[in-house]
This record gives sequence, structure tokens and C-alpha cells, in this order.
Amino acid sequence: MSARLLGLMIVVLGLTTLHAPASAQECTSSCASGRGICSMQARTARVACLKGCAAGDAQCHSACMTAVRSARAACKATRTDCTTACPGVPAGTTAPCVGGCGSALKACFGDAFAAGTSCVKDCKASGGQGFIPCLVQCAATMGSGREACFTAFQNCLSGCPLPTPPAQCSGPCNGGLCVIDPPCPPGGPCPEFPSRFGRCMSDSAGSCGCVPPSPPPTPKPQCAEATCGGDCTVGVPFPCPPGATCNGPEIPVLAGQCMTVAAGECACVPSKPTPRPTPTPQCGGPNCSGSCVVVPTCPAGTVCPQAEWVIRPGECAADSAGICECVPVTPTPGSCIPLFTAGCTQTSDCCDPCGNGNRAPCGVCINGMCDGAP
Repeated sequence: MSARLLGLMIVVLGLTTLHAPASAQECTSSCASGRGICSMQARTARVACLKGCAAGDAQCHSACMTAVRSARAACKATRTDCTTACPGVPAGTTAPCVGGCGSALKACFGDAFAAGTSCVKDCKASGGQGFIPCLVQCAATMGSGREACFTAFQNCLSGCPLPTPPAQCSGPCNGGLCVIDPPCPPGGPCPEFPSRFGRCMSDSAGSCGCVPPSPPPTPKPQCAEATCGGDCTVGVPFPCPPGATCNGPEIPVLAGQCMTVAAGECACVPSKPTPRPTPTPQCGGPNCSGSCVVVPTCPAGTVCPQAEWVIRPGECAADSAGICECVPVTPTPGSCIPLFTAGCTQTSDCCDPCGNGNRAPCGVCINGMCDGAP
């Protein structure tokens, strides 16, 4: 790629009086299609991330939602970078070329979106233990497909003719997109390796120049041992801008195990979180007997009346249908309810009730329980 691509991105920023043709608008519209697949990748990664969190793991859920917010910003930034490469070029020069590149980009994004949709449907159909790893793979495939479309779009624009552009990074030095071309020796051929994107940043001398982005650190393989096994972590592939460190240090990770996959290599596969244990019923034994506790229930979304929120002692007994349930224990007539025991309806039901000259310590019926008054 040469200075052609640079000119396509910034030449018209200095020619504000020229009209933007319809084909350039079509190119901008094609960039909007890329945000759709970026958003689908973010949603797929969000489901995989949340499904991979253990029940009640607030820290894992919080990390997932933080990554979702970062992914939304990344999708917006990616669209901005794409539309920057769709200038309103002068009529009769590169307008048809830019429009053709935009149409090809839109078709590429459409194919990637359809492939992503099909991948997610296959994951839902398979279900089971492979559901989470399948979604993680779908999200990664959507990201690579989107990047491939944008790379092809850049290569297409690099072949479009254009007028001589003004110098890049000549305006405000605010981190705008620019292109770094390989240096050419005097009188010799230019090296045959592609140009790359950079950002307009101030150098050590205070001059504004095109600076290459810092490369991300090379990750250390987790599952590269001779014996494939052990714990590992899987990063959920949320969308991130080109050249940026995706989601920073807050990228959510899922617990996994090093396992041999179908291709024969050792890879980290997300583990399905252990579900909460099913609570043991109070009256679920073979013999319907024993003590239990009766806790009243309240309709969902309502506040339980305080006077009715009484926990009472009960006993396991079979009802008329033969089902073993916890039945409230009826106090024996004439007996009193000991202190700190539920089952009273009035203070006189308590043993040593307060009042009538009876001094503390004595019992007072509060919310169905004989509480002790000091």
C-alpha cells in the first residue's frame, strides 16, 4: 500500500468546498454495515461470558458487563475509522472507484454477518457442554471476518486514483489516522513490504508525526506442555479497535481446562460452571416424620406484611393426597410457648408473660415469637 491510501483518507478534508458524490455516500453507508457484525460479535461474546460465570459470581458478571461497554465503544470507533477512508472526492476522479470499494465492503460484511448468524444457530442447536466454547469460537470468527473485510477494503482503496494529497499530520495533532510508508533508498527501489496505519502524535521534539501503534504483548501459551491438562483461562473475544489492546486490563476471562481438541492440538476449552446444589427438602425422606420449619411465602414483587411473617415450628406429615409436607404444630391447649420460640398470637401465650405484676425477665409476643424482655 502507498501514499494513494493516505490521499483517499484525507485529501478532501482540505477541500471543503467540493461536493461529495453519491458513491462516497454509498461507501460511508457500507461502513455502517460493519458495525452490525461488530455488535453481533459483542452480543455473542456477552452471552458466552455471562454463561461462563458461576452462579452468584458478581465479580465475573461485572467484568463481562464492563467489557460489553468497552466493545460498544470499540464498534463505534471502528466505524469512524472506516468512514475516514471514504472521502468526498472531486467529481470525475475517484468517485466510481470509491463507490465500487464500498459496495464490495458491504457485500463482504453481509457474508460475514450471515456466517456469524449461522454459527450461533448451530451452537444453540448443539447445546450441552459445547455451547460456551462454540459461542467463543463464533465471536472470534466474527471478529476475524470483520477485520478481513476492512483489510480488503483498504487494499481496494489503495488502487483508486487520486489528486496529490496535502501532507498528513499537518492539522491538529490529536491522534488522527495516518499511514506509514516504507523508506525508499536514494536511487534505489522501495522495499516491497506494505504500508501500515499509525496515529498523528507529537514526538520527543514536539513535532507532529505519524507514529506506529505499540504492538500488544505476545501472550505466553497456557497449554503448551507435553502432557495436555491443567487449569487455564479463556479470554472472551469482544470487539476492539484496530491496533488497540482489547478492553485493557479489565478483559473478562472464563475458567477452562487444557484439553486435546479435534485438530489434535492442546487448547484451553471453557469449563461449564458447576450449578448450585439443589436444596434438600425438609420432608423428603422415606419416612414422613420429624420436625421442620414453616416459612410463609409472599407473591413475587410484593412486600410481606410484617404481622404475617411468622416462622413457626412444624412436623412432617402426609396430607390428604399422600404428599409429605411440613404441617404447623398446634400447641397443646393449656401449654405455654417458651421464650424465643415461634407460635404465639398474643403475650399471654408465652411462658412467664410480661404484665399483671410479672417483672422481667418475661415474655412478650412480637411478630409471632415469644421474645424475652430484659
